[in-house]
Amino acid sequence: MSPDISLLRLAYLRNVPRVGWLIRGVPASVAEDVASHSHLVSLIALGLVLKVRECGLSVDGEKALAMAIIHDVPEAVSGDLPRPVKERLGGMARMVEEDALLQLGLGGLLPLYRELEDSASVESILVR
Repeated sequence: MSPDISLLRLAYLRNVPRVGWLIRGVPASVAEDVASHSHLVSLIALGLVLKVRECGLSVDGEKALAMAIIHDVPEAVSGDLPRPVKERLGGMARMVEEDALLQLGLGGLLPLYRELEDSASVESILVR
């Protein structure tokens, strides 16, 4: 891992509550945090990769897991933006997220992140 990667800022994901829970009245102290959510998404992606392979289909498991792990990493900078807000912001939200990856020292992951956001591969669709 590059020394330029901001591990302390990434660790902040443990303290970012998922906004959907807050909107529904769940206190921040018990709401799911972004780090927990990303971990669960990664476990689900792993399970799906294994199931897809059991069916005899080909999928790049490492790529799918990398996508699952990074899918909400920009929220270490931006916070958890609710989907309706992201939709209203359109391309601006994506610019903020991509800039966050740069700020976190993860610019090398931009192509993978863009592929995920664009649902441009089997792996990205599996993770989404």
